[in-house]
Formats: sequence, C-alpha cells, structure tokens
Amino acid sequence: MIGTEKFQKMGMFATANQVLGHLYIYEHSSEVAGLLIDFDVFGLYYDPDRGPNWWSYYFEPICFGEQTNAQIKYPSKKQYYEAFEIRRKITRAQSAEIVKKYIHIKQPILDKVDQFVAQNFQGLFILGVHYRGTDKWTEAPRVSYDLVVEKINESIPLDREYRIFVATDETPFLEMIQENFPGRTIAIDAQRSSGNKGVHFSKKNCYKIGAEALIDSLLLSRCNLLIRTSSSLSLWSTYFNPEIPVILLNFNYRSKNSVEQE
Repeated sequence: MIGTEKFQKMGMFATANQVLGHLYIYEHSSEVAGLLIDFDVFGLYYDPDRGPNWWSYYFEPICFGEQTNAQIKYPSKKQYYEAFEIRRKITRAQSAEIVKKYIHIKQPILDKVDQFVAQNFQGLFILGVHYRGTDKWTEAPRVSYDLVVEKINESIPLDREYRIFVATDETPFLEMIQENFPGRTIAIDAQRSSGNKGVHFSKKNCYKIGAEALIDSLLLSRCNLLIRTSSSLSLWSTYFNPEIPVILLNFNYRSKNSVEQE
C-alpha cells in the first residue's frame, strides 16, 4: 500500500512521481503481488469534506494484483526513496507508457481541459510556457524572465497565428508575459503567489489548487511546443504527450545525471 504519510509536504507531481516509481517496481519485481494507492488523510490536498485518499479526487483508483489473502505492506522510507530514484532513471517513453496504462484522470478534469482547448487553442499554434517560481530556487537555478522572453521570441512561428499558454505559480511572471505579448497570452484562472511560498502549501482551497496544477499540466501537453523550467508539473506534460517538442531552460540540482530533468 502506497501512502504519503512519510512525505506529507510533497506537491501533486512529486507525489505522482512516487506513484510512478512504485508502478515501475510492480511491473518489474516478482516480489510485489499487487499495489494499492491510498493516501488516507495525509498530504497537501486532503480535504475532509471530500473524504480520505486525495489521489481519488483527481485520478481513478489504483488497486490491482493479488487481493485474496493478501498481506498488506507499507514501504519503508528507504523503499520510497528507491522508487524516486527509479523514476528518475527511466525514460520519458517508459514513463509515458506506465502513465497511459495505469494512471487515468477523472472525467470532470478532462472535460475542463477539453473545454479550455476548444475555446482557446483551436486553429492556433500554441506555445506552452511553464515557469516554476516561488520556492523552486532551492531545487534548481532560478531562470531569468529575460531568458524566457528570448526563447519565446525564437520559437514564434512566422507562418501561423499563435498564442502563448502560460502555466505558472508566480503572479509577476504571468504579468510580465502579458506585458511583453499583449493579446497573445492565455492562462487558466488559478491561485498564484507573489512571494516565495509555494502555492501548494496553502491550507485553503486544497482541492482547487491540486485541480489547477493537473489542468495546467494537461493543457501544456496539448501545446505545439513546450518551453519549461525544471519542474515535475511540466515534466508530467511530457508523460501525457511524449511526442511534444521541449525546450528545457534549467536543470534540477539532483537530476543532472538522470534521464529525466524535473
């Protein structure tokens, strides 16, 4: 049984990385007979009004394998870290295959994504930009706004009408892109921060913050090109769409020798 009681401050996609690592172990280990994802009352997105196991708020349940007379075991902290390391070492294609097979998003989330795409993406070349700001600098070098603007300008198609879809936790970044590309910038209505505290650490609107993160990741996966900073949110966009072209602007300090960069 996989939970979050040992890592209660993990964000949406750091937790999803943990799930992905354990799914890989399940597929490749004869010692694991089954797998159950149950976060109980732990984690940043738990909402007492919605009940336990916040994974089930956004994703279909994961419960498979041998269940009759099964002995329930919780991974040790060491095994959780091993799952993180395994996930970092597998390729985008391998990750995408596992996600497609096991991780299925609830229909209300998908409906919101489809509606946004229909209203904002149709007939346009969409440059997806993900900027992870606020507290991320402790995990990866901070990327200058000027560099992002430079990469956007280099990527604008000359023969197609375009828009820039921005996913960010940092209000000043969104405002900067809107100023530099007036009339070309689109974004969902989401909670963001003007300081150094990550949005997901807010203790209010827990479900909504998680839903916004997942919707942003899915929308980025529907873009024609993804310009991203180091973050599991936009890394997962490449799992939802492993064919999307990517421009990565910085590297996670821990992941320089990994196949994937968070």
